[in-house]
Amino acid sequence: MSSVTTLRASDDDRDRVVATLREASVSGRISHDTFVQRLEAALTARHRDELDRLVDDVSHARPRLGERAVQAVSAVSAFGWRLQRAWRAPRLPELRLPADARTMTLGRGPDQDLRIDDTTVSRRHALLRRSARGWDVVDLCSTNGTRINGYRVVGAQPLRRGDIVSFGEFAMTVG
Repeated sequence: MSSVTTLRASDDDRDRVVATLREASVSGRISHDTFVQRLEAALTARHRDELDRLVDDVSHARPRLGERAVQAVSAVSAFGWRLQRAWRAPRLPELRLPADARTMTLGRGPDQDLRIDDTTVSRRHALLRRSARGWDVVDLCSTNGTRINGYRVVGAQPLRRGDIVSFGEFAMTVG
C-alpha cells in the first residue's frame, strides 16, 4: 500500500498563484469572472496541487512576439521620457539648515533671518524651528502658503533631507 503525501499550501504558494492570476487577468489571458472564481479557489485551497491546477493554463504561457515588442518599445519610451523630465527639471536652490540656530524666520521682509525676494512670498511667510525630530516648518498665515513635496503645511511639519519645500512659488530642496 503506497501513500501519497500532498503538501499543504503555504502563504507564499498562495501569493505566487494570486500574482500569476492577476498578471493573466491584466494581460487578457483570462476573463475577470475567471480571475474572481480562481482567486476564491486559491484562498480556500488546502494543498499545493490544488493551487497548481488553478494556474496550469496560464503560468507557462509566454507573451507573443507582438506583446514582447510592445513591452520593449514601451520600456524604451518610458526611459526616454524619464530622462527628458530629469534633464529639464529645474535645479532648485538648497535650503541648508544651520546647526547653531534654534529658530529662523523666512519671508520677503527686510527683518527676516532668511530673506526671499519673490513676490509670491509674504513678508513674514514661515518659521523654521528646531525640534526633537530635527527641523520643523510652520506657515505664518502667508497669502500663498507653504508646501512640502506639494502638500500644504498645516501646523508644524517636519523637514527631511531631500524634501522640496515651497514658499509661495519659490521652491528649495532641503539639504
